[in-house]
Amino acid sequence: MEDLSWTPGLTPDAPEAELDQAYAPRAGYFKVPGVSRGVDYVSDRLDDLDKKSGLRIRTAYTMLFQGLSGGPWDQYGGAGDFDVMMSWTAVGRGTENTGRFVFDFEERSGIGDRTPNALGGQVATLQPTANTFNDRG
Repeated sequence: MEDLSWTPGLTPDAPEAELDQAYAPRAGYFKVPGVSRGVDYVSDRLDDLDKKSGLRIRTAYTMLFQGLSGGPWDQYGGAGDFDVMMSWTAVGRGTENTGRFVFDFEERSGIGDRTPNALGGQVATLQPTANTFNDRG
């Protein structure tokens, strides 16, 4: 496959795989009063939208906070990663030959003065302590 300059680990079909994972049924460990019911409602409406129009939409947010013990350097780093994944099967739904539009948006941001990715340089490691949690600007 030719190099498409995607983020390492991502391929043109990665948004579809992420959507498949986001659509997989899950049972939570606990319910958050005032939140869980709303999230379930939105999820059900997005499932209905997919069934009616072939438009699949999901979001994901991941955060990482990391701390180093001891030393004269900055000891904490934080970063967040917000993703919006969409796929619309415009023609050929339910057949082998589909016409599909795929959209994947990712926004990474630092939380605080330093990202977890930057902490590796503080302790002189050859491998970053958290490779993908950085602020791409």
